[in-house]
Amino acid sequence: MFFLLVFASIAVIQPYLTLYYNQIGFSGVQIGMVAVISALAVILLAPYFGHIYDQSRHKRPFLIIAELIVVLSLGAVPFLREFALVTFLFSVHRIASTVSISTIENLAFQV
Repeated sequence: MFFLLVFASIAVIQPYLTLYYNQIGFSGVQIGMVAVISALAVILLAPYFGHIYDQSRHKRPFLIIAELIVVLSLGAVPFLREFALVTFLFSVHRIASTVSISTIENLAFQV
């Protein structure tokens, strides 16, 4: 059920993000940079947060915090119009969503 809700919400929002970025005046290069910088942030930081998760005794609160960050960060993006802030929040969103998906898989395998 979790994966259905997460991936359905991504499927509804993701196609329109590029259009939104275009509408608020981002150039094609800036739109590409949002995607590249957020992907680079995931590559660099997801292993660090995975290590923190592995060492944590409180795995469910870690997941809840990650999901709150996912919702709040992506929910705040439409209210911003500055490239740096949009890039930062979208990167935070991608990192937290990557960590939460791995966390859910880990918890499911433990059951």
